[in-house]
Amino acid sequence: MNGGGMAARLRRFRIWGVRGIWRAALRLSHDRAVRRFLKDNAASFPCDNPQRGITIVAHMSGSYSLSKTMRDFVIRLRDAGIPHQVFDCGKPDPDLAKETYAHLLTPRGEFRLLRYTHVVEMVNSPLPGGLPVRRCRIVFWEGDGGLLDVYPYVADSDVVIAMSDFNAQCFRKALPESVAVAKVVYPMMPIPGGGRPRDEVRRSLGLLEKDFVFLFNFDLVAYSRKNPDGLLRAFAMAFPDATDARLVLKTNHAREYAGRLAGLRGLADELGMGGRVVFVNDYMPSSELYALAAACDAYVSLHRGEGFGLGIAEAMQLGKPVVTTAYSAPLEFCNEETALLVPFTMRQLNDGSMVSRMGPCADADVAAAADAMRRLYDDRAFAAALGSRARRFMERHFSGEAFKASVDALLDL
Repeated sequence: MNGGGMAARLRRFRIWGVRGIWRAALRLSHDRAVRRFLKDNAASFPCDNPQRGITIVAHMSGSYSLSKTMRDFVIRLRDAGIPHQVFDCGKPDPDLAKETYAHLLTPRGEFRLLRYTHVVEMVNSPLPGGLPVRRCRIVFWEGDGGLLDVYPYVADSDVVIAMSDFNAQCFRKALPESVAVAKVVYPMMPIPGGGRPRDEVRRSLGLLEKDFVFLFNFDLVAYSRKNPDGLLRAFAMAFPDATDARLVLKTNHAREYAGRLAGLRGLADELGMGGRVVFVNDYMPSSELYALAAACDAYVSLHRGEGFGLGIAEAMQLGKPVVTTAYSAPLEFCNEETALLVPFTMRQLNDGSMVSRMGPCADADVAAAADAMRRLYDDRAFAAALGSRARRFMERHFSGEAFKASVDALLDL
């Protein structure tokens, strides 16, 4: 074993711990079994003339955002009448209701890997190589550099799918000319009504009707990139005395990252905001997340880089005014007419997180963010108008027709 290999293993052990290493080993074993099944399927059912259409190979039963993207992608394909089939390559997440994904899957006995001209997969799906079809990867990347350092196998794709102009430009710069880059409209789904009423959600969180409530929904796994401490500082700067200004932080993976959560709570107390910040740390299905966003008055994200920014986009769908960093993929839908954009300074982080490997990232101007948040609080008519413009933009930009046209263009590659 060489020194570099040993150093990499020790680094993973320090980051993941025994439990993380064990989970990684189980995932590797599962991926090998899936790859073997797909390889056998291709050998058993060869196809010299595949039909024009899409095979989806993805973790359809996962509870994280990329799995949701793939589920919505399939629904949009179905609604557009584009031929497709779906294979779930992951293990079902026990937190995710089976009815969320089961109806989207092709029965294994009917699945034929080589049926359609294009295979669309998530960035790290265990798909065998050497297939006589177009291998397309959906990739989200949060910065301007470092893509192939983290995902070197993306360069083995026939097509890399970007869902924002920011990512399309990043991918074209990083990838060899032999790899095509296709822009596909993100499959935003209409947000269903019928969730818990606003007043009920607020009461459950200890929020009053008169409170002006900001929301940020983020994953503690990506703590550095999501920059919740910067948000806390901006909130404290904006509202030193306004006790009816409240901030709701909806976290994910709180159990696995209890130390990070504790540090964030400590910062809130240190800033004198502990009584005005509400932490929501339990898993929520999509319907509950939508109800939470609907019950708040604004959404704020001082991220250092986003691959898309689904929380921002869904808040805008609900007509909520948004404050966000003027950088990366959210600029696909956040502009001077639809959001309050926060200026930033590019700087390199060296904290050992994934964001460190992206090169310089965007550090939002905390004082400017505080001014933007205060503007929404002080001028409710402006906030309502901004939210209305955002909702109308989302309806136009992410329509089913726009999605279908972009997928038809992909199938022509």
